[in-house]
Amino acid sequence: MDGSIASSPTMGTARVLLGWLDTEEGLRVQHGCRADAEFPPVSGERLRSARECVAARPGGVDQRDVLAPVPKELASYVDELRRHPATQSAFADGWAPSLADLRRLCAIQSRVFTEAADERVRTVDAADVHSVTAVSLPMPASSNVPALFDRARGAWILTSPSPNLKVIGNFTQDMAHDSTGFGFAVSLRHSFISVVNHDGRYYLSDGYHRAVAFLRRGITHVPVITRTLRDGEPFHVPQGMLPAPAYLGERPPQIADFLHDDVSMSVVLPMLRKIILIQAIEVMA
Repeated sequence: MDGSIASSPTMGTARVLLGWLDTEEGLRVQHGCRADAEFPPVSGERLRSARECVAARPGGVDQRDVLAPVPKELASYVDELRRHPATQSAFADGWAPSLADLRRLCAIQSRVFTEAADERVRTVDAADVHSVTAVSLPMPASSNVPALFDRARGAWILTSPSPNLKVIGNFTQDMAHDSTGFGFAVSLRHSFISVVNHDGRYYLSDGYHRAVAFLRRGITHVPVITRTLRDGEPFHVPQGMLPAPAYLGERPPQIADFLHDDVSMSVVLPMLRKIILIQAIEVMA
């Protein structure tokens, strides 16, 4: 990277839950989400067919036994996770490990980039629960935040394909020569495959790429962390997810639906990156 922010993102192959998208997005996503795209009749036919397949399903979601206790051989690993400084607060807030059937978790995210997802689980030994857990519930480790200084802008640019690159705080620090430093703390946070219970229904809240990649490998049950939302606690869903009626309704998508060609499809889409720009500007006011 030369210090500039790319004007056109890299394109990648993705699986999209076509049958649950609204009309405009359902058409645009078939054509790379281009603003200048024209939609041939076949695009509308694909969308109509996927919606009809969803509508033909029986109402309700059977999630009996979707969660189970984690295998006993993971006891020491789970204890280490509980004690780790980076994850202690999550466990204190009610998150707990479980073994989840990924296929039957409800989805709120509409797309998954399959090439990047498959790479995440490429070396996993499906017969070794520790190998699977190392990807689904990775032990937190220090990571270098990718950064460079753009001299033209007088700014630090930090970029990552992961949305977990975040500004987590700010600070001041005495410097040499009677000066003071002002800055921001940035972290590339670790991520678990996470499941929340909202109103009696289990939703995958984080780890979509790994979950779909596991299913593409034929690995259906993996250790995750789970939490039941408290009474009155809002169900926070990030922007850009499926429309609320799609996942709160009688026929929500499940993670296995990413693999079903009757309701989803492969498309080529822009692979967005998370960018943080830290810049000092001098002004007279």
